[in-house]
Amino acid sequence: ERVGSGGTADVFRARRTRDFKRVALKMMLPGLRRDPLASRRFVEEGKLLQRLEHPSIVHGKRVFKFLDTFVVEMDFVPGRTLEEELDDGHVFSESEAMDIVLQTARALEYLRGEGIVHRDLKPGNLMRKPDGKVVLIDLGFALPQQQSSGTGQADTTSGTPAYLAPEQARGDDSLDARADIYSLGVTFYHLVVGELPFTGDSDAEVMRQQILAGLKGGKMKSADISPATHYLIEKMMAKDRDIRYADPAELADDIEAMS
Repeated sequence: ERVGSGGTADVFRARRTRDFKRVALKMMLPGLRRDPLASRRFVEEGKLLQRLEHPSIVHGKRVFKFLDTFVVEMDFVPGRTLEEELDDGHVFSESEAMDIVLQTARALEYLRGEGIVHRDLKPGNLMRKPDGKVVLIDLGFALPQQQSSGTGQADTTSGTPAYLAPEQARGDDSLDARADIYSLGVTFYHLVVGELPFTGDSDAEVMRQQILAGLKGGKMKSADISPATHYLIEKMMAKDRDIRYADPAELADDIEAMS
């Protein structure tokens, strides 16, 4: 049964024959079979998911080929993505959104400790389980920090324009966890305001706004956002990454202090 799809893969719910355990199978789209970069990223993501062990990051079991197509077997995560909830018109309370951001920040801190930059954090990559636990389900653009450079078009265009940090939109070298913090800030904004901070008629226009446009604080005021949440979002989405939180742990500590 297909339970999800994206730009690079379809995800199916299945049961393993040897123990009848429910798993998720992420199968690369057939049209990408002959794309060496897409194939390499897909396999690398599967291997990375096998190595990582954190309750807020989906765990990979193995990578294999089926009918000439790469497949990643992962733990099955029940629930819905935040993107699906937003599309259905779910209104997130501040406390609800703050809890999601806190859980995600802890996952990002774990990735930082492993030397990994996610590079594509967004509501579509965050699953919320029925018990409220949040799980990061896609690491397709994740790279070791020392490899997260802006050299080459494949890297400069990685990620989703609406959630890209300014330095990522510019194609700057040496991305670090602060780029992921910015993307998490955009996600936080989206959850509590109900719309994206920057939109445009093209990806290029959205990325131009990520680099140059100021955050529209008026929308947060009209959405009756508290000063504490306003402060968090402003700091997470600072254009200058040196003004943002230095790392996800500092962000998580601030959220817990405000709770």
